[in-house]
Amino acid sequence: MPEQAMLGPFLQNRFGDRYLYEINRRSFDQVGSAAVYQKYLAEEMFKPERLYILVGTDSGVLVSYLKKSALPEGARYLLVELPQVIATIEAAGILQDLPDRIRVVTLDQLWEQAKAFQLQNYLFLGAVELLDSIAAMDANVPEYRELSDHLREQLQAIEWSTRSSLGSRDFVLRQLENLAENRIPAIHLKGHFVGKTAVILGGGPSLDEILPWVLENKDRVAILAVSRISRRLLEFGLAPHLVFSVDPHDVSFDVSREMLHFWDRALFVHSHHVSPKLLGQWRGRSVYAGDRFPWPTPSNPTNLSGAGPTVTNTALSVAVEMGFSQVILAGVDLCYSQSGMTHASGSFESAVGPKLDNVLTVETNGGWRAETGPDYFKAIEVLNYQAGLAEKRGCRVINPARGAARIANIQHLQLSEIQIDPLENPMWPKVLDFLPEDGKEQRLVHYRLVRDELERVKQQLKKIRELAGEALYCNKGLFGKHGGKADFKFKGRMDKIEADLNKNFSDLIPLVKKFEIRRFLKVIRLDENKAWSDKEIEKTAEVYYEAYQASADRLLELVDEALARLEAREKEEAANFPLEPMSALWRRDGQPGRLHVWRDRAPDGEQIIAAQPELVAALADEFNTMMTTAETVQAKRVRHLRGLLPLRGKALRLFKSKDRAGLEQLAGALDLHGDQERAPLLKALAQGYIAELQGDYPAALEHYQALVGETFDPLTEDALRRIAFIGIEIQQVEFSQLALDCLANAMFVYKPQYADLLRLLGQHQAAADLYVDYLEKVPSDFGVLLKLGQLYQSMGAGDAARQVFQMVLEQDPENGAARELLSGVA
Repeated sequence: MPEQAMLGPFLQNRFGDRYLYEINRRSFDQVGSAAVYQKYLAEEMFKPERLYILVGTDSGVLVSYLKKSALPEGARYLLVELPQVIATIEAAGILQDLPDRIRVVTLDQLWEQAKAFQLQNYLFLGAVELLDSIAAMDANVPEYRELSDHLREQLQAIEWSTRSSLGSRDFVLRQLENLAENRIPAIHLKGHFVGKTAVILGGGPSLDEILPWVLENKDRVAILAVSRISRRLLEFGLAPHLVFSVDPHDVSFDVSREMLHFWDRALFVHSHHVSPKLLGQWRGRSVYAGDRFPWPTPSNPTNLSGAGPTVTNTALSVAVEMGFSQVILAGVDLCYSQSGMTHASGSFESAVGPKLDNVLTVETNGGWRAETGPDYFKAIEVLNYQAGLAEKRGCRVINPARGAARIANIQHLQLSEIQIDPLENPMWPKVLDFLPEDGKEQRLVHYRLVRDELERVKQQLKKIRELAGEALYCNKGLFGKHGGKADFKFKGRMDKIEADLNKNFSDLIPLVKKFEIRRFLKVIRLDENKAWSDKEIEKTAEVYYEAYQASADRLLELVDEALARLEAREKEEAANFPLEPMSALWRRDGQPGRLHVWRDRAPDGEQIIAAQPELVAALADEFNTMMTTAETVQAKRVRHLRGLLPLRGKALRLFKSKDRAGLEQLAGALDLHGDQERAPLLKALAQGYIAELQGDYPAALEHYQALVGETFDPLTEDALRRIAFIGIEIQQVEFSQLALDCLANAMFVYKPQYADLLRLLGQHQAAADLYVDYLEKVPSDFGVLLKLGQLYQSMGAGDAARQVFQMVLEQDPENGAARELLSGVA
C-alpha cells in the first residue's frame, strides 16, 4: 500500500474538487466530480432502501459529494478505504460532521459497522450493492482493485448464505409458473446406477480437452451436462443423456437455449424454479428436483432436493442419489485457463475473449497458480464439502483436468488411470425405463391435482387477507380513529388475529412473509434504542398488516395465473384446441416454441394448423428468432464486463509485486481480447514492465515509447513515468528530461519532479520557474516551498529565499525546518 507521505498534497481543480493526485490523477479535471459521478455512479447510487458498500472515497471527493446530496429514504453508505488514505482525508477535515447514514471505514472495520447498519435486513431485501469509486475503477493505486475483488468475494459468500436460508421471490414466481410442467419428481432416478460411472460436463475451458474421450465412451458412461454448454455439444456432435438447469432468470434461456435441440435424445433434469422459457418449450421428458409447491403440503411428492447453489452442485447431488460410484468432472475448472479464458469454446464468454481483471488465484491440479473469480472461489469450498459427502456415500469424485482448481476431496487422475465398470445398456433411452408414464391421461390427472391444491390455498389466502384487513380496522380503533376514544378492547382482538394467523395458517405464513419481505422489514426500526411513540406503534402495526394484505393479494394473483395456465394446458390436450387464444398465452409467457410441444402431442393438430397457417408460421418464426438471435442480453453483459478499464491497474500491481509470470500471462492473453483497438496498447505497457523486470531497459524504453503520441491518456502517463525512471537508472538523463517535460506540460503536478531534475542539471532558473508555477495552484505544499527557498538561497537570492520560508511559517508556525532554514539566510 502507498505510504501516507507518498500520497502528496491535496490538489484543487477549477471545479473546486480537492483530491490526491496519486489516487485520482486527472479523473475530475475535465468536467468535475459531480458530472463524473452523474455519468458513472449516480444512477446506481441513489436508490431507496439500499445499503451501499463503496470501494474507496476518491480522496474524500466522494464523501463530500454524498454529504451534499439528498440521500434517498432508507439508504446507507459504507465507504471502505485504505487506512493511510483515511488518515490523510481525516486530517484534512473531510470526515467531520458525517451524517449518521454515512461512514468511512477500513476493511477490518467494515462488517462490524455493516452489522450496526442492519446488514442482515438489507440482505433479506436483496438490497446490498457493492460499487467501485472512480479510484477503484481506474486503479492508479493497485490496492483498490485487490480491495474491490476481496470485498466481492466476502459479500458474495454472505449473500449466498442469506439467500439459502431465506429463499427468493423470483424462485417462488417461477415455481408457480412451472406447476403444470413439474409432473415427474427426480426421485424416480434414485439408486438405479450403483457401481457405474457418470461424467458431469461443465462449461470450463478444460471441457474441450475431454470431449473426445467422452464421445468415445458415450455408451459406457452416463453423460450429465449443464445446459449452458449445449451449443458446444451440438458443434462437437455429442448429445448428453441428462441435461441440467436450475437458474430461474431469463438470462438462463439466452445461454442454454440450444439444449432444446436435444429434446429427443436427453432427459431434462431441472429445479422446480427453472426458467419457464426452457421448461415450457422443452418437447421431451423431464424430471424436477425440489418441492412442487412453495408451501408444505401432502401434494408435494417425496423428492430429491437437488441442492445448489450452482447447476454443477445440483448435477453432482443428483448423480450421487442415482447411485453412481464414480463421477468424473469435465470442464468443472472453477478457475481460468492460462490465457484467461473462463469458458469452453462455443460460449458467449469465449467469443468475447479472456477475463483478465482478476486478483484471486488458486492452485491447479497441474501445480501452477491460476486466476479465478470470487464466485468460483466460493464454489470451490462448496464443491469440496459436497465431494466429501459423496465419498461417505461410496461415490468418489474425480477431475482429470490439470488446469482445474485443486480441491481436497476431489481426486486428480489421468483419464488412462480411471477404471470404468461400463453400463450394461446405453444410458439413452434406458434411463426412461425408470420413469412413470407421462401421456395425456397422466397429464390431465396432474392438472386436476394441482388445481385442487391451488383452489385450497386460494381460499386460505383470502382468509389471511380478510384477517389482515380486520387487524387494520382494530388498529385504528385502538388509537381512536373510528370517531371515539382509544379502545383497548381492539388490542385483544388483534392478539387473537395474530394467534389465528400463526396457528391456523402455519403452512402459508412463512411464504406470505418471505414473499413480501421488503414490506415486512419496514417494521424493523433502524434506531433500536429510541423509545416508541403511540404514533410509531400505530404506524408499525399498519405497515405490518398492510404487508400481509399486499403479499396475500400478490400471491392470489399468481395462483389465479397458475390456474389459468393449467386451464390452457388442459385445452392443449383437447381435440378442438383453440389455437389463437392459446398462442396469445404462449407469447405472453415468452414461449412461442410451445407450438411444437403441442404439435407433438396433438393427433388432430394438422387440421387445426391447416386452418390457421399464418398464425402457425408467425409462431414458428418467433421461436426461430429466439433460438438464433446473436446479440442477447447475456452477450451484451459479458462484453461489458470484459472491458479493458481495470487491466491497467492490474498490470501495475503485477509490476510492483515483480510478478513477471503474471505479466507475461496478461500480455499473451491480451492478443485474444475482443477490443483489438486498445488491447495492443495495454500489451505494450505490460511488455515494458516485463522488460524492466528482466533488466532489459532498451527493450522497455521501446515498448513505452510506442505509447507516447499526440494524445495524453493514462497509458501515456504510465509510460512517461517509467521512461523518466529508466533515464535516471541508466544515466541517460535526456530520456528523463524529455519524459518529465511531457508530463509537466500535460499535468502541473509533475512540475516539482521536473524542477528537481533541472536543479540537479544546474538549470536553476528554469527549476525555480517550475516550482513557482506549481505553487500558484498548490500554495500549501510546504515541501515544494522549502525546496524553492533553498534553491533561491543557492542562487544568491536571499530576499526571495527569506520570503518563501516566511510563507511556510505563516501557514505553519511550528514548522521547524522552515525556521532553521530561515535562520541560515544571509
